[in-house]
This record gives sequence, structure tokens and C-alpha cells, in this order.
Amino acid sequence: MARAKMQKIPSRRGPLLALFVLFADNAAAADLFRPVRWHGGVFCPDCGLDNVAKYCLYQKHLQRYTCKDCMKTFNDKTGTVLHYRHISPGNWMTALWLFLCGPLNGVSIKFISQATGQAYKTTYYMMRRIMERIRGLPEKPLKGTCETDEAYVKAGSKGVALDTNGETRTVPSRRGLPHGPGRSTFEKNRPMVTMYFQRATEDEPDHTIMDVPRDGKTLADMVQERMEPGSTVMTDEHTAYKGLKERGYDHHTVNHGEGEYASGVNNEIHTNNCECRIGLSKWWLKKHRGVSKWHLA
Repeated sequence: MARAKMQKIPSRRGPLLALFVLFADNAAAADLFRPVRWHGGVFCPDCGLDNVAKYCLYQKHLQRYTCKDCMKTFNDKTGTVLHYRHISPGNWMTALWLFLCGPLNGVSIKFISQATGQAYKTTYYMMRRIMERIRGLPEKPLKGTCETDEAYVKAGSKGVALDTNGETRTVPSRRGLPHGPGRSTFEKNRPMVTMYFQRATEDEPDHTIMDVPRDGKTLADMVQERMEPGSTVMTDEHTAYKGLKERGYDHHTVNHGEGEYASGVNNEIHTNNCECRIGLSKWWLKKHRGVSKWHLA
């Protein structure tokens, strides 16, 4: 009986394996991080000048610099979310890629902790610093041709202790979340997620802002906070958007209730960009099996 011929395993690495091999090498991960950190050139985080020189290595793989003007030293992690943490560059890059991107469009902090072999508290601290830094980025009002849409997310008090920070919070439900009569609200554990999108032009790229309002403002008030007057705003037929024209906006609508999802001469009136991003947000949240509304906001 003839022996079965074994298939030759290709030596070429696929992109996913090559990425993990890159992250496993701390020197290669540091080389990948460095041009992103200093994309505009190396400068001193203290005085802001670029009269710097290489000093020595930091943690074996990162570069340390010295400023010739203020005579202070700094490294590649100074002024970033990686600062003051003795975590290897490879672990940082792996955790960041898995949490925000990855083959599954993000994974849970527990999964990252198990995959990288780090303590859960360390991984949680890393991800919280990243999320807080992203949330603290300056946001300028949108302008030009914009879209806005809203959706509702199931989010209770999962993982939140009771009566913390002087606030009375609901007891987490064991199965499901109760829903009372009327429209969903933050207090009913169905917070509203609003998405704002600025379409790209020749001068500016597209821009997206996501909000989770908690103060009971109307949709028209929130649009006024996020978009400059005079902008063209595309929404659905929700009555809460009425009055945008009186506030100085060029308001156009599509009637989703009648099956209309695009209108205009070139089908330019739509909210498809916002709906796409809301869908991606729901997909990202779904894998966490529920989140706390206090962390969502």
C-alpha cells in the first residue's frame, strides 16, 4: 500500500502570524511604536523644542533622549498612556490591537489578560488608561455635510458596586433587563447612543463623534452642541429633530418608516454612515456580554 504523500507546509507566514511574531519581539514592537509616537519628529515633552539627542536605551528596547535646551531626559513612552508602567512594548501593542481591532473587532479585557499572561488588574489598568485618553481627546464641532442618528443599547449596572461615589445605583439584573413603558432612557437601563458623522471633503477627512447623553437634552439641542450652524444635517424622520432649520441648519430627512433610506438627485441624503458606525459599536459591545451604562457614558 502506497504511503500517503504529506503536504508541504508553506514557509510563508500569513499576515496574522507575522503580526504576532512582530509583537512577540519587543525590539521590533518598539521600532513599530517609535514612528507612530514621533510622527512629526522627536521633541521634548517638557519644553516642546526639537533640539534633542539620543542618550541611551530605556528598558533595553526603547530609546531615551536628552533635551539640549532644558537638559531634561525623556523616552519613547514619556507623555503617553504607556508612561510609568513596566510593561514590555510587545505586550502593549498586542493588548491595544486585540482590544480595539483584532480578527474579532476587539475582545474583552479578560481574554487579553489570558492571552498575554498578564494579571487581570494590570490589563484592566492598561485598557482604562487607553479609553480615558481617547475620551479626553479634543473634539471640535462638525461642519459641512453631516449626518446624525441614534440607537438604544441594553446596559445596566453590571460590575458596579452599589452606592459608590455617593450615587444610588440599581441592583444588576440576573437575567435580562426590565423595560418599563415609554421611550428608553439612561435611567431605564436603555441609554441612547447618538452618532454624529462629518463627510469627507478635499480639505478634511471624515470625522465621527459618539455620545451617550445622560442629561435629558433633546436631539436638536445635542445637534446644536456638536455641529456648527449653517451645516447641512441629514437625519431620519424622528420628530425630535424638528426645529433644526429654525436653528440655522440645512436640514434634510429620510423616512425609514416608509422604507426610504436614501433620497435626492444622487441619493446624497441618507444616514448610512452613522448607521454603519452604530452597527459596528453594537457588534463591539455584544462580545462583552453586557456592559455597565456608567462605563458606556
